[in-house]
Amino acid sequence: MNTENRDEKASLIMANMRAAPLPLKTRELSKDEYKGLFPRGTVKTPLSTVKIGENQFEKMETKGRKGLVSAMYWTLKEPSVILDELRDGEESRIYIKSFRDPGSPKVIYIISVVVEIEEQFVAISTGKRKEKQVKQKIKLARRLLYEKESS
Repeated sequence: MNTENRDEKASLIMANMRAAPLPLKTRELSKDEYKGLFPRGTVKTPLSTVKIGENQFEKMETKGRKGLVSAMYWTLKEPSVILDELRDGEESRIYIKSFRDPGSPKVIYIISVVVEIEEQFVAISTGKRKEKQVKQKIKLARRLLYEKESS
């Protein structure tokens, strides 16, 4: 795909995400609530079952991202897009979903990074990104693996 087509496609995807964000629920979940979201430490995504990385709950807690646990779940379970990207020479899947903070018109983008470890897909990182960063990721992706249909 040429640069102009990539830019057009990225702009269309961004417009679709801006048009249909989920409400962002930032309430910090307890360890039991976390386990309830991810029974057996996994979540079914449009492409595969993804294991949640070891100590992901604690990692999010130490990085001040514990309020994003629910957003991580929805980003993996019902992403807007899934990209194929090379990170440090390794292939990874980038799950992206848009959210809206209640009481604010601002759209927030959540990205979860999933890598293959020993023939199993594992979510290793989740965080917020700015719109410009998300659009750039879409433009530079090796492939678009999944795109949610617009409603």
